Amino acid sequence: MASVTVVVPSYRRQADLGRCLAGLAAQVPEPLEVLVALRADDVEGRRVATKSKGVRIVAVEQPGHLPPLAAALTVASGDVVAMIDDDAVPRPGWIECLTREFDDPAVAGLCGPVLEHSRPATPDQGARAVRRLVRRRSRTLYRAFAGLPDPDACARAGLAELGRIPVEAANGGNMAFRRSVLAAIKLDMGLNRGAAIGYEADLCLGACRHGGVWFHPELAVDHWPGQRVGAPEREERQRYMEDYSYNLWYIAAKHFARWEQIVFRSYMWAVGQRASPGVVRRLVPGSSNLRLPLAAARREGSRAGRAARRAAH
Repeated sequence: MASVTVVVPSYRRQADLGRCLAGLAAQVPEPLEVLVALRADDVEGRRVATKSKGVRIVAVEQPGHLPPLAAALTVASGDVVAMIDDDAVPRPGWIECLTREFDDPAVAGLCGPVLEHSRPATPDQGARAVRRLVRRRSRTLYRAFAGLPDPDACARAGLAELGRIPVEAANGGNMAFRRSVLAAIKLDMGLNRGAAIGYEADLCLGACRHGGVWFHPELAVDHWPGQRVGAPEREERQRYMEDYSYNLWYIAAKHFARWEQIVFRSYMWAVGQRASPGVVRRLVPGSSNLRLPLAAARREGSRAGRAARRAAH
């Protein structure tokens, strides 16, 4: 049976962290270890982690989303490294699902639904989570494309009947990989801009070269959206959009085949996404707030992604 290390990055959200650690402590079987990555100035978070049984604190000095994960990965000892946000709580059976699924040597990575606690629970909640994942987290990062399952078929299925589904991206607040796979692909610190948008897709696409990455509806966590310390205000939205565009194009240049890049670039320049609009979105009435200079961020991200691709090969 695979042993599991759980990594919980946290910063000044002690109430959320306490709830998350309580959920991990209630798991059967217990994880091999729980690593909480904290900055030195997070005194309250350190107090909560110290009081929790079986928790080991990993000190982090660098700001950003990826340094806490990188610091924890250097000391993790489990066969499987699971990552969960501090404002999420694993449901009963979370660790059991991980150990069972990773007994299959073909599984390189696993992810599951992140269910918003503020929304009323419904029987098809898990199916809706799969539908959103399939539609929004495909290999092109904008369409159900490249062999992913039909989202409407997922919507019609019940939670229990879904089984595991092959995917190529995950929600960073609820995912796990073999430690050997993470050692081979490594966290790409080139994506540590802002909230490190898309780093989980980068990990999954890298892991797909070492086996399968799967979505499993039983690997569910409840999410209490926490207030992000230092979150950008409305007037800083331009920086967020630039970071988003940079990371998106970085990942595409690093992982996509030539034909996939042609499709990706064509769609993004013509239509784009809300946070990285193309020509069509810019023409929509009332979208003046989207008229931001993103071309430079796209070019820089694409150039850096090509460099990372060459280095990887």
